[in-house]
Amino acid sequence: MIDAETAFQAVIDRASQVAAARAPTTLADLGSLAVAVALMNECCLDEEADDVHAGLAALIRGILAVTGVDLPAGFEGLSDRG
Repeated sequence: MIDAETAFQAVIDRASQVAAARAPTTLADLGSLAVAVALMNECCLDEEADDVHAGLAALIRGILAVTGVDLPAGFEGLSDRG
């Protein structure tokens, strides 16, 4: 059984790999990148975000809306996406 911290770190490591990959060329790639960036910054993307993170959250929400990609169940960032 894997502990929560190890699982969390594995998710962040994979998200970092996705973010570092080649530039997206399809809507699916773009959606995957948006999810990866959201996961990497989840703790900063709430209603108390600074201007930079609020802008990042808006960009992520826009990409997800255009691509039709959903965030994973239980994602706690982007709390103002309503």
